Amino acid sequence: MEKKYPILLFDLDGTIINSMEGVTRSVEYALNELGIQVEDRASLTSFIGPPLTVGFPKNYPQLTPEQVTFAISKYRERYHTKGVNEHCLYDGIRELIISLHKSGRRLILATSKPLYFAQQIMDHYELTQYFEDVVGCGLNGELNTKAEVINHALEKNGLLNSKKDILMVGDTHYDVVGAHANELECIGVLYGFGHEEELKEANADYIVSDMNALAEFLNSH
Repeated sequence: MEKKYPILLFDLDGTIINSMEGVTRSVEYALNELGIQVEDRASLTSFIGPPLTVGFPKNYPQLTPEQVTFAISKYRERYHTKGVNEHCLYDGIRELIISLHKSGRRLILATSKPLYFAQQIMDHYELTQYFEDVVGCGLNGELNTKAEVINHALEKNGLLNSKKDILMVGDTHYDVVGAHANELECIGVLYGFGHEEELKEANADYIVSDMNALAEFLNSH
């Protein structure tokens, strides 16, 4: 049966991998370097999804631009050596990706994580082979929003005229907003770091509760 969405864009953090430990520990390290103590590291999950250039000023508006730049450098200092290894695949995602690939679906990773780290993670889990492309932001501020990342993925892979055939799969409102900015539909998953309320407020086209529901939806669409 011909699928409605033969092309799928996948987010990484909160969709393919649970990166809570690596991200929040690295954010905590960066904040500590600024003299800011974190009482509950779980409160830092809001950093998962958006670029750091958005996450630090949004969550700590008292920071100056210079302090944000410093915090990002300290985050990457720890993430490069430790955080990049502090994550795990969500149960069932590998099997789903392999199944989608075998069925002929075109898969592209579109993440706000720097491409350097995203590629390392995809290679580590031996998932790169199932994706036509891996697209992420740059370490120097290139592709600073999810919308820009998605647009770059479309341009790079010659998909600007195939938008009706594409579905974005992500876990936060950043994925929904980025997809809609590029005239793509988006399905939000609730097993990641986003919440149902934020996905609804962003007008997610579809919302699924868990991995089984995601697999069922993708296999029927």
